[in-house]
Amino acid sequence: NINAWLKLNDKWQLYGEYQPRYMDNRKYLSVFFIRGMILRKLEYGFSTGLGYAFTEFENYPNPRYIHEDRFWLQLGHGFDFNKLNLSNRTRFEQRNFRHDNMPAYRLRHMLKLSYSLSDTWKAIFWDEWFWNATDLSPSAAAHQGALGEGFDQNRTFLGAGYAFGDNKQHIVELGHLYQYINGLKVDRGNNIISATVIMKF
Repeated sequence: NINAWLKLNDKWQLYGEYQPRYMDNRKYLSVFFIRGMILRKLEYGFSTGLGYAFTEFENYPNPRYIHEDRFWLQLGHGFDFNKLNLSNRTRFEQRNFRHDNMPAYRLRHMLKLSYSLSDTWKAIFWDEWFWNATDLSPSAAAHQGALGEGFDQNRTFLGAGYAFGDNKQHIVELGHLYQYINGLKVDRGNNIISATVIMKF
């Protein structure tokens, strides 16, 4: 993943992200995301944002692609306690699959802990839960391999962060991500090597 933050002023920031996902030991690109968001900082560590994502899924092994336009509202909160940073992020998403006219709505919440080991290194843990607020269309559910309304999936990450740059404002996060999916027919568990570069300007 490549993430970038651009500070416009003390209240407003822009966010951009490119996220490719590979499967079968990087044999093929199964999905990619291009995300963008405008975020406004509020008082007491809170923030709110409005975002959009273009997503393309490869319907492997069939040579067909599924396109999704995703919009979301976000509420965030974070604070520092000595060397520990704790942040919460809640998103409410509208998912629009271009092959049908039935939008789906999903709620997701992430809790992230970051502990500074030094000026350069951090230990990082986060956990994110997904709930479908509505059913997916039959074709989208078949492609996603997911159930409709209710619990969708959980992602848990454990890894390390390395800060770099003149003011240590950029960071690379590398670790293990476990994804559990409440499947349409069978549940699935995916073990993923996750690498993210976060740049702040």
